[in-house]
Amino acid sequence: MMHDFPLRTMTSVQGGKALNKPITLLWLLGQYHLSRITDFHFVELEKVVGSIIEDYTGILNIVDPFWRLQNDGILFFPLAENMQIQSTGRPAVRDFREYGHAFFTEQFLNFISESNNLTKYCESLLLEFFPGSYDDDVLERTGLLEERDDHVRRIIQISRRPRNPLFRSKIIDAYNSRCAICGFQLFMGGSLIANEAAHIKWHNSMGPDTVQNGLLLCNLHHKLFDCGVYTLSDDYTLSVSKKVPEDSESVKRWILDYKNRPILLPQDPLLYPGREFLSWHRKYVFKN
Repeated sequence: MMHDFPLRTMTSVQGGKALNKPITLLWLLGQYHLSRITDFHFVELEKVVGSIIEDYTGILNIVDPFWRLQNDGILFFPLAENMQIQSTGRPAVRDFREYGHAFFTEQFLNFISESNNLTKYCESLLLEFFPGSYDDDVLERTGLLEERDDHVRRIIQISRRPRNPLFRSKIIDAYNSRCAICGFQLFMGGSLIANEAAHIKWHNSMGPDTVQNGLLLCNLHHKLFDCGVYTLSDDYTLSVSKKVPEDSESVKRWILDYKNRPILLPQDPLLYPGREFLSWHRKYVFKN
């Protein structure tokens, strides 16, 4: 489905995929789904979408993704000739606030109006750019989760490909079935419960299914790791984002108490997390 309107210029160096454009597009699609809105002004997006992008990337940048969606055949700006284009290839913010009024192109609007195309396209964006732990959060913040009569309904049903089962089993063996952060371990009926094999460099960013690119984490620390709440230094100690509030007892217990402490590592040093993968996580995921 992404091949119909693929997003361009989205892959950064070292395989990191920038999230600002897919977040912007999902929010626009959420507005279309909720209210059939087909035109958007920059001032309407600046604070709302800007805050979402900042939360997920640590960088407040809404001009670039909104402006560059025209390169993908998704938006057009009828007042573009009134804006002065800078050397960066985008308008100045002051011009964008005045003239940054965009519409879905006729081709894109026809495409998402066809049966099931909207939901399938949104699903393909999530699969292409986000780890599975982001799904519900992204859908909720972009208006693609509906609340009706105290019941939350997914507009997008995401069918993620099953991960390599050998990756999970190797990670479990390497970490002796314990969460690398808190040491949690629980077996019920012979099955390990609530501990998950997490990729350090995301699978959809060309992260390999190797033990060196994995950690065994309980589902809480897995979600926090994917969201950039904490990362690991090259000496395998835990670094916590400066954005994390320190006035919560639960945050102190589950995050801050582990700050600067070494994680639980495999017995074999050859299976330690790869420093190139840790560097990727610090650069593209960690909110610092």
